Amino acid sequence: MWLLEPELGPEWKPDRSKIVLNLTPTGNGIVIRCDPGYPQAWRREPYYQKIHQWAFAARPHDGTVIVLVGKEMTIIAPEGEFPLGEVDEKRDRIATEFAGSRLVGFRVVRMDESNQASDRPEIDHPELRETQ
Repeated sequence: MWLLEPELGPEWKPDRSKIVLNLTPTGNGIVIRCDPGYPQAWRREPYYQKIHQWAFAARPHDGTVIVLVGKEMTIIAPEGEFPLGEVDEKRDRIATEFAGSRLVGFRVVRMDESNQASDRPEIDHPELRETQ
């Protein structure tokens, strides 16, 4: 994306910034992918301030600014940063949580093979699987 946006100077070139910018699939947000060897690259200036500006600009369009380091996802919103942990981009969906009109959080919704929300959370302890 840095090649297409005239406002993004040479400091945004991926081999220098250690981040790659893409539009979200819906086109109303930005995905920032960090080089896993530089997981905090997006927090450096001039990137950090610009990323937060994008979050404010995306809000009126129901847009999202997402930072990915490997599979670790953080959502950047005008209200703050929301680390979601490991997310499977193909299988998981992100749900927003509001208190009135104020955004208060995001959560990961696990999808099953038929692309429906799982009705039971994943179980991480083998001993629990045996008793169900």
